[in-house]
Amino acid sequence: VEEKSEGLLREAVFFQDNKRIILELLPLQTIAEYWLTEVFASLGRAVYGPSGPLSRQQISALTGLVHTARPSARVSLPGGYIAERINGMLMIGPDEYRGFEPGDLQIGTIPAGVFYVDVSLIDDVRMPAGLWTAVFPADLNTNLRIRPVRKGDRIAPLGMTGKKKVFRALMDAKIPKKYRSSWPVIAMDDDVIWVPGVARSKM
Repeated sequence: VEEKSEGLLREAVFFQDNKRIILELLPLQTIAEYWLTEVFASLGRAVYGPSGPLSRQQISALTGLVHTARPSARVSLPGGYIAERINGMLMIGPDEYRGFEPGDLQIGTIPAGVFYVDVSLIDDVRMPAGLWTAVFPADLNTNLRIRPVRKGDRIAPLGMTGKKKVFRALMDAKIPKKYRSSWPVIAMDDDVIWVPGVARSKM
């Protein structure tokens, strides 16, 4: 049981470091209820070790986050940790809020507030299925910057006509208010071309 549940957990991991784990909700939503509880039991062992597993009530609250109709919701966990659902992702980590400094988009893992942006070179240029991943031509790399959203930022979303205020897009995506002012965007010069988890530009 543990081996299978750990495998299901690995399939859902979008990002992980020594403080935070981010899971994609879609794979979790397709798992039978019994196995979903076992996945969160495995998560508890991974985060807290075998001596501090999650209780049944905490596991039940986590499964509730997976199935709730609310795009944003959170559950408190032991040790000052939270599990927070944000627009298709489930983030588990310390309950802390961090801003970040703008900078050039470079190969590697870049801290960006409550997230990390992982930048790598790939050969596969197919359009990603979700809004948490974007693909840009390699020759744009030197012109791209990552920074917090600014007042007045707009994006021309793929599939829509015209432009939309980024703050309005964050509100429409039900991004929690405390994160909106420092939500990361990828910009080329002054043009926002990607708002992770929210919108990609048609540019």
